[in-house]
Amino acid sequence: MFLPFSIFSRFTSNALWSLSGAIFLRGSTLLATIFVARIIGKEAFGEYAIVQNTLMMIATITGVGLSMTGTKYVAGYTDINKLGRIISLIICTSLISGLLGSSLIYFLSDIISEKVLQTAKLKDYFFIGATAVVFNVIISAITGVLSGLNKFKDLAIINLIVGFSTFSLLLLLSNSYGVYGAIIGFVLSAIINCLLCLFFLYRYCAVAQIQINFMTSWTEYSILTKFSLPTVIGNVVVMLAVWISNILIVKQTVGGYSELAIINAALQWQNAILFVPNTLTPVILTALSKSYTERSYKDYSNVIKLSFYVTCLVSGCICLILFFFADSLMGLYGTNFSIYGLVLKLIIISSFLISINNVIGQILASIGTMWTGFMFNLCWAMVFSISSFYGIKYYGLYGLAWAYILSYFIHSVWQFSFIYFKIKKSNSDFAL
Repeated sequence: MFLPFSIFSRFTSNALWSLSGAIFLRGSTLLATIFVARIIGKEAFGEYAIVQNTLMMIATITGVGLSMTGTKYVAGYTDINKLGRIISLIICTSLISGLLGSSLIYFLSDIISEKVLQTAKLKDYFFIGATAVVFNVIISAITGVLSGLNKFKDLAIINLIVGFSTFSLLLLLSNSYGVYGAIIGFVLSAIINCLLCLFFLYRYCAVAQIQINFMTSWTEYSILTKFSLPTVIGNVVVMLAVWISNILIVKQTVGGYSELAIINAALQWQNAILFVPNTLTPVILTALSKSYTERSYKDYSNVIKLSFYVTCLVSGCICLILFFFADSLMGLYGTNFSIYGLVLKLIIISSFLISINNVIGQILASIGTMWTGFMFNLCWAMVFSISSFYGIKYYGLYGLAWAYILSYFIHSVWQFSFIYFKIKKSNSDFAL
């Protein structure tokens, strides 16, 4: 069965813009990181990495719900007055939550540095870098809005400029001021990214005559409680479950941190597999939200099919290639890693299931059932935690890898069953 050309063409165009921008930004950032490591040295780079990762984790937790909210609700409406209120609400909320995240880092920098990380000199780095949190939360929110407006070309241009500026700033400042310079470069690149996002958004709003009014935006507050809040809580639950599994590896295995290093090496390849599916997430959610809100159920079904086809094809090919070279890939980390090729193979299988769940998650978001999605994530966390506890206890690393497969397989079954019967019940035109 062939898909309508208009849907295929629009989806492909948005996907290509999204991928090209994301690949350039990721590549330039990775290249800059390599040069920074060579410039400031191993120990200093480790300090920079832990500070940056902590800041981005806080920004991700506070901003992920707003990004999806922007994509979902902006794509679903054409009323410019309602769009103006929704966009205003998302910007205002991102500013407030970003400031809270920055304040958290700022006031807890002593505790994080001395008590948690046990490195007192990191306090100054967190003090400087805390500013980046608020800008990254705003970036996440506006990126979601621009995605909902189908402005993937604008996002690609933003990523192109930010990629060049990040590379230049990190190299120049780290070479002159070491870790301090790298942190300042990280903050400045976030500011540039934020200003570019605001520029492209306000330019579009001016052309489309969408009025940004923060005073009336709170009339749309319900989208925060029924969509943003469960999204944030669900992501925290998932992150917590994974963190607990890492603790179990350290506590229940003989190797402890050595075993943790092996599973983390395997999970790096999981991130590589999920790069494309994660990049396509806003493209999928935008198309689904628009067709579902317009009650174009045949288009909605076609978008779902196309999303599954593309995700399965791309992820499947990547997984297949990595699966056959698993032993060699683990060997890249050292001779002690090469014997754990089976662990990577199991993680690769789980990664394919995760990519499928990524599409299912966007379907849940498009029909606005995020509290149901939160319950699914909570159930996944329970299954994963229990299976990883017993898996690690009796089979070590292999038990944890199987826990990923088992939990995501069950997650796929109950989520797919729910969306199929939910949408099928609501309209007879729906078909997969």
